[in-house]
Amino acid sequence: MQNWDLQEDHLRYRGVFDWNKVYRGMVGWFGQQGYFFNEGLYKQKSPETEIEWAAKRKIDDYYLYEIKIRFQMWDLQDVEVVREGEKKVMQSGRMDITFKARVVTDYSGRWDTTPFKKWLEKVYTGTIIKRDIEFKHLAALYYTLYRLHEHTKELLGMETTGNAY
Repeated sequence: MQNWDLQEDHLRYRGVFDWNKVYRGMVGWFGQQGYFFNEGLYKQKSPETEIEWAAKRKIDDYYLYEIKIRFQMWDLQDVEVVREGEKKVMQSGRMDITFKARVVTDYSGRWDTTPFKKWLEKVYTGTIIKRDIEFKHLAALYYTLYRLHEHTKELLGMETTGNAY
């Protein structure tokens, strides 16, 4: 099993946002894309809240895409906001969202049974299918992560939503 990591990305936000909308929207996005979603950590200790998510998607018997998201939020407070003539309870605070993604090869460990098979898989992924991993799988995962990043901006109501694609 080898991991091919993408560079992590950050999204920082300060202001008023609807946490329920962000939470449900992102979890729904994972479901629409065919990812198995797991919330590994939800730690709330005033004034900080930490949440860690992991989402996995099996591409075939050899490749697996994994996306990890970490939320760090500070100074969260409930505030009443009037939006479109209705009073809504939203949250105010600071947030840093870290997006990480990687392609995992041989996720089932079929090649990890003997030292020779481990070496053979290292040669196979390092030379024979390296370009396939880089141009087909890493590129696809990069654009998937980019779409998630843009979707998160839309859910937060940021002015920088949209992209060049």
